[in-house]
Amino acid sequence: MPDHRVTMHPPDEHRCRHRRNLRWVRKFRALRRERAELTDTDFARDQRGFLESLVDRPNIYFTSHFQHLFEHVARDNIHRLFGCLDSGVSWQ
Repeated sequence: MPDHRVTMHPPDEHRCRHRRNLRWVRKFRALRRERAELTDTDFARDQRGFLESLVDRPNIYFTSHFQHLFEHVARDNIHRLFGCLDSGVSWQ
């Protein structure tokens, strides 16, 4: 059963591919290249586990300054990334 608290509204693969020009997607694709020994499924599982550990925290950022400025943006990006990971899109 999917965790709707985390996945929210997962985009389809087509929408994920159009996000290639976004900075966080470009960085994520670079990370994928560094883990080329993994299958896409294993990479997605590992990344999802790490990202879930971030969103399960009360705050991603440790200082109130960065929490105020970037917490909501980081969480929104992570939720979008969950949808892309869940869609089965290839990051290679």
